[in-house]
Amino acid sequence: MKRIKEVTWPMYGDTLTTRHNNKKLHAFGGLLLYDCLVGKEAWIAMGEWSICAGSALVCAAAMMIPGQALASDQGTAAGMAVVSQDGGGQPSTGQQEPGPRLTFDHMRLELGVVNDLESVPFEFPFENTGTEPLVITKIKSSCKCTVPELEKTEYQPGERGVILATFNPEFRKGSENKAITITSNDVELPTMRLMVHVTVDPIVDLEQFNYDAGEVIHGTSATIDVLLRTEMSDLRVNDLEISGPNITWEVHTVRTVTVDPSEITPEEAAKSLKQHDEPFEVLETTLRFTIDETTPLEPFRRSVEAAMTLVDENDQEIEYKVLFGLTARIVSDLWLRPYRVAAGRILPGQAFTSTVRLSSRKGLKFNVNKVEHLNGNGRVDPGEELAAEMDVTYRKIEGPGENSMTYYEFVLKGHAPKSPGRFFGTVMIYTDYEADPVLSIRYSGVALEP
Repeated sequence: MKRIKEVTWPMYGDTLTTRHNNKKLHAFGGLLLYDCLVGKEAWIAMGEWSICAGSALVCAAAMMIPGQALASDQGTAAGMAVVSQDGGGQPSTGQQEPGPRLTFDHMRLELGVVNDLESVPFEFPFENTGTEPLVITKIKSSCKCTVPELEKTEYQPGERGVILATFNPEFRKGSENKAITITSNDVELPTMRLMVHVTVDPIVDLEQFNYDAGEVIHGTSATIDVLLRTEMSDLRVNDLEISGPNITWEVHTVRTVTVDPSEITPEEAAKSLKQHDEPFEVLETTLRFTIDETTPLEPFRRSVEAAMTLVDENDQEIEYKVLFGLTARIVSDLWLRPYRVAAGRILPGQAFTSTVRLSSRKGLKFNVNKVEHLNGNGRVDPGEELAAEMDVTYRKIEGPGENSMTYYEFVLKGHAPKSPGRFFGTVMIYTDYEADPVLSIRYSGVALEP
C-alpha cells in the first residue's frame, strides 16, 4: 500500500469519492470518515497521520511511521481506498473494474497572483487508466471568463490527453475560484470537477465594484466619488459610457501619494503582484458623479464603463477599461412610516388598528387636504363584499417655533370583511405639497374561516 505524500486537509462537508465500491470519504471538522459497511473498519492515510472509522463512526487519529503501510484489524491492506496524489488527482485502489477511467495528474491548480491585462493559460493533463476507450462528452466552465478546450473526445486505454484552458481576468479583482466540469463514460466517476484558483491584482484598483448614494430625496441632487488608484506614472480618462440619463461626471481630483510598505498588511501584500521594500508612489484620481434633481421616483441603477490611457515607467501607453455600478434610492420628501399595513390573519369582522406618521424629510411645512379610502378594486367605499370597513382619522402635530417639524398622525381603524378570504385596500392622502401631492397607504390581510 503506497503512503500518501501530500493531501490537502479537508474542510467540513467536503466529500471525496473513492474507487472502492463507490464509497465516500466525508469531512467533519477536519476528520475524514469512511462510509463503510456496518461492522467493518478502514484506515485512511493522510501524510504522517492515519484515521480509523468504524461502524459507530467513531474516529481516532494515530501517528504512523513514515512510509509504513496501514492495515485493518484483519491485518491486511488489501482492497482499502487510499487518497493518493502520487500518480493522479483521483483516489485509487488495488482493484478496479473493467471499463474506461479518466485520471488527471492534478484536479486543482493554483495560478498565483496575476494582473488583469493578459489572459492566463493553464492545463489539466490526464490519462485513460482504464481498459476500454474513454469518451469525454461534455466540458463546462462555471464562468465565461474561463474557456476550456479539448483536442479530441475519445482516448484509448493508456492514451494521454490534456484540457487546455484560458482565464480572462478583465474586470476582476481579488480571489477567484473557477470550476471546470467534465462529463465522460468513466465507469465510476462519470462527472468530475476541476478547480482553479487565482488572485487578480488589477493595474487600476477600485475600492469596490458598486457605489451606492443611499437615499436621495426627489428634487435634490447627490454626488458619488469613485477613487481610481494605480502605480502607473499617468492615468488619463478618455471617455465614460453610462447606461442611463440623469447623471453627469467630472475628474474631481488628481494627486500622488507616497505609500510606506510597513503600512501594508500581510494579507494585502499577498494579493499584490508587486512587492515593495521601499516607499513607493501611487497615483489617485477621483471621478465625481452627480445625480441630478430631475431623476424620477424609481430605483436608480447605472453601469459605467470608463476608458482610459495609462502610461508606464517606460513611457509606454496602455489602453485600459474599468467597469462599475452606481445606485441610489430616489425617495419622496414626504415620508410615510409605515407605508404598508398588515392586518394579519384575523377572523371575519374582527377589528384591526394601525398608526401611520407622515412627515417631511427636509423638515418643510405642509397641509393634508383630503383623505380617501379605496377598496381592493380601487372603488370608493362602500366597496364589494371583501372590502374592509375602514375609518381613517388624522391630526396635525406642530412643534414649538417657526423652524420646528410638522407631521401628521393617521389612525386606521378597520374591520375585516364578513366573508373569509384575502382583503386589501388603499388610503389615499392628498396634500398641498407640490412635489408630493398624492401619497398612499396600502393595507392587506386575510379573513379566516370562523
